[in-house]
Amino acid sequence: AFQKCTALEKVTFEKNGVISAIEDYAFADCSALKSFTLPNTVEKLGMGALATCASLTEVSLGTGLKAIPSYFLDNSAALEEVLIPYQVTAIASSAFARSPKLKKVTIPANVTSIASDIFSYPGEVTIYGVEGSYAQTYANENGISFVAQTVPATDISIETEQMELNIGATKVITHNVLPVDFTDTLIWSSSDKKVATVEAGKVTGVKSGTVTITVKSKENSNLKATCKVKVVQPVTKIELSATNKTLNAADTFDLNPKVS
Repeated sequence: AFQKCTALEKVTFEKNGVISAIEDYAFADCSALKSFTLPNTVEKLGMGALATCASLTEVSLGTGLKAIPSYFLDNSAALEEVLIPYQVTAIASSAFARSPKLKKVTIPANVTSIASDIFSYPGEVTIYGVEGSYAQTYANENGISFVAQTVPATDISIETEQMELNIGATKVITHNVLPVDFTDTLIWSSSDKKVATVEAGKVTGVKSGTVTITVKSKENSNLKATCKVKVVQPVTKIELSATNKTLNAADTFDLNPKVS
């Protein structure tokens, strides 16, 4: 969409927007791009989405992201640091390849899969992460420096206080946790699983009713946020009291709908 846009210097998105994915090479080869901020609503990034952005120095990735794609920040000549959000579970091949100034990469405990070639200069990189995590194992196996860290969460917020959901449908509750490199474990719960269930922020409607969805820190139960979810029965059928009717001039007839 914006590939090779040489005048683009900064990218931000509407906070409460609906964008959920960035396509392959969407912002690749934007030579003047310096700052890129991804909203919390985005769950998927395409291959090479920010590849070969020579001036890029600031990258902020939203909490909704689930994976880092191949060649994501390949050939980022000016980039020195990357902080991967906590819901990411996998980092694909050459994600940070050919980025000579890259020194610090923070990898969350949820990551369980990392390609062997994500760095071109592993000796120059230090991975920051949770003690005993896969990130530490990966660092040790690939001769990469590792720094264990514990960063308590200080704030949890949900971007919408209430929402409506059809029975059988799913929606992701967009949320934010500060600081962005927190290491707490988040626990999601529903006040009534017979009405709606929740897993990692994804809510599924079960039957009509209203529930409270809560996300809190395992390490600090006082740190939490909630969202009211109303589950409704969607309209699946509309029938009319008659399928055909013949009327004379000036006659009237009541046609009654039946909604179910």
